[in-house]
Amino acid sequence: MGQEWRVYDFFASEQLAENAQQRALLVLNQPLCNLALLKTIWDNVSIRICADGGANRLYDSLGSDELRSKMLPDAIRGDLDSLRADVRQFYESKGIAVQKDPSQDTTDFQKCLEYLVQREQAEGSAALKDLLVLGATSGRLDQTLASIATLFKIEKTRRTYLVSNDSICWLLLPTGSDLSRNAHQIFVRKGFEGPCCGVVSLGYDAHCVTTGLKWNLHAGMTLNFDKLVSTSNAFGDDAATAVESVSGSAEYLRVTVANDQPVLWTVEVNLH
Repeated sequence: MGQEWRVYDFFASEQLAENAQQRALLVLNQPLCNLALLKTIWDNVSIRICADGGANRLYDSLGSDELRSKMLPDAIRGDLDSLRADVRQFYESKGIAVQKDPSQDTTDFQKCLEYLVQREQAEGSAALKDLLVLGATSGRLDQTLASIATLFKIEKTRRTYLVSNDSICWLLLPTGSDLSRNAHQIFVRKGFEGPCCGVVSLGYDAHCVTTGLKWNLHAGMTLNFDKLVSTSNAFGDDAATAVESVSGSAEYLRVTVANDQPVLWTVEVNLH
């Protein structure tokens, strides 16, 4: 079955904090987005977790103890090989839990996912929170690949977005063998996402049917690394099929993707 995807909910200042209880933030140890966007994201989520050295990035980005005291994470978790002593001291003085998990068989990203699940269970919430992971596709390639691999281990109903300052990506699980019936619905915020986007298979011979793209995919195409890779695609110009009216005055495009194997959706952004 397809899902609805609205990553702009994390970045929307038009309806700040609406449905924040449905969203969570994870900060990894990579350069963060600009401060104005970081503040908006912070207000649009209900759980905020720093993965090890991600706490250093948050601390440094906020600049002053006054602002740091207003934007405290719920927890810092990881093997703690990157967390600076001054940062640890500051957050512990504010009562923030600093949790060490020494395992080298899981990444700090995965360790923080365990904390998120524990929090959700403690809240007694049946619905899984959407998750934005800042810095997940920045830096070293092996870490980026580990972040993408983690998408395959996350609960299937949790919408998880991997973010760098230049792109956002997420995993589209198969919608079924009949590509004419079910599809993922991707709501794209005009002016924030794009213009470039892509659909990439991750080692599977995948078939996709899309709408709303400049170069739509059809069932006769096979996506894989040794076949077709749909990069540098763009959103379509056909407003009759692509434009979708969504709350308020914000304009969205609607892209649909039906796929018989897992594929990665990626879209260009500028969060610098």
